[in-house]
Formats: sequence, structure tokens, C-alpha cells
Amino acid sequence: MLKDLKDRYGNLNKIVIRNSKFVVRMEAKVDKFGFEKLEVYQKTLDFIGKIIDVCKILPPEVRYTIGSNLIRAAVSIANNIAEGSGRRGKGKKKQSFNISQGSCFECIPMITVLLKKKYISQTEFDELYEQYFGIS
Repeated sequence: MLKDLKDRYGNLNKIVIRNSKFVVRMEAKVDKFGFEKLEVYQKTLDFIGKIIDVCKILPPEVRYTIGSNLIRAAVSIANNIAEGSGRRGKGKKKQSFNISQGSCFECIPMITVLLKKKYISQTEFDELYEQYFGIS
């Protein structure tokens, strides 16, 4: 009987008997979405983490203005990579990836202001800039 159930339902996680009836619980193997496998997406997630860390130490008047915009722009990079990977057609994919690159470029002036106002060090700026360059 178990073999019949396996043939009928595929790989089974558990078979539970309730009221003399079989309840089949199947374990679905969930693969990653395609964009999650992309190196640029993984780099962007790391980058977002660093941006959040930088923004945590900013004074409130800067955190809620430039910091908030900086986080939004960084998250937009990852969002557009994800969206673009799900688009059908090269033109639509390219458009989303171009928007992602634009969001990346949008971050540069903000980290430059943070450097000039001495909210981040030259070393922090260089690290963030290098990451932006690697993502773009």
C-alpha cells in the first residue's frame, strides 16, 4: 500500500492515518529563485547590510534624510535585479537591470556627502565605493 501511495503521490514526507483514511503530507522541495543564485544579487545583499550599518551610526537628522534615501536606493538595486530576472523578453529584463544600475549610481552622491561631512571615514567610503563599482 505504501508503494502504491509513493507511486501515486511521489516522494512522501509522512503518511498519517486519521479515521481510517490516509492523509498524505508531501514535502515540497523549494529551489531558490533564479535571481537568488546571481552573484550580483548576493553582493547587493551584502552591500545593503553595510549601508544599514553605516546608517545606524548617523545622527537622527541625517539618518532620517540621507540615510533613509540611501537605504531605499540600495534596496532598489536588489529589487530591480529580482524583478528583471522574472521579466520575459530581453528588452524588459534590460530595462529593470538599467534601473538597478541607476539606483546604484544614485547612492554615490549620498555616500560622497557623508564623507565630506565626515559622517564616514575615507576607508568606509572607499569600501562602499568599491562595492558599488562591483555591483554596477
